[in-house]
Amino acid sequence: TDTETGNQIAVLDVISASAVMEPGQLAILTDIFRTELFKLNLFQILDRSYLDKILEEHKLILSGVGGEAKLLRFGQLLAVEKLFVCTIEKFSDKLLAVNVRIIDIDSSTVDFTDNVFIKEEGLVFDAIKEITKNIELAYKFKKTSSEGGQNDDELNAAQWKFIGAKEDEIKLLVENNISPEKYLELRQYDIY
Repeated sequence: TDTETGNQIAVLDVISASAVMEPGQLAILTDIFRTELFKLNLFQILDRSYLDKILEEHKLILSGVGGEAKLLRFGQLLAVEKLFVCTIEKFSDKLLAVNVRIIDIDSSTVDFTDNVFIKEEGLVFDAIKEITKNIELAYKFKKTSSEGGQNDDELNAAQWKFIGAKEDEIKLLVENNISPEKYLELRQYDIY
């Protein structure tokens, strides 16, 4: 049952309370997130049919209403380590917000969170790629830092190398203590 990190994760259906997208579109986005997370080789993805079976058996509706307690209970019923929750909402007339959380069931804490703002529905696939890249960055380097053997500068340099910085750039970035996470967070506004 172990992958690279040993995290079994349930990917819940993408939610849109503001009805930004049709249910069929949301189901496709959920499947795309499952596929992209699977490609990372960081998680074991719980099969959708098993997830649906547990929902039906326990007559649960996960609409985002009921909050974290309902999500944690569902994660415990599934016997997974993590839950992946995504919402897509209309933020303004010209902006959509894609929000992702990965909740750690044992600690009852948010293990990862990210927001990407896009100007139109057609850019949602770019947002998924960006979020997936951020998840990979976070989890691969969480694992590295928890295993020890690298100081903060080495870890920072490894993260910059991972996202494609050149050696001379990496040296400058590390010397100035510039975080790859902050860079990616700010970069989304240029991209979308």
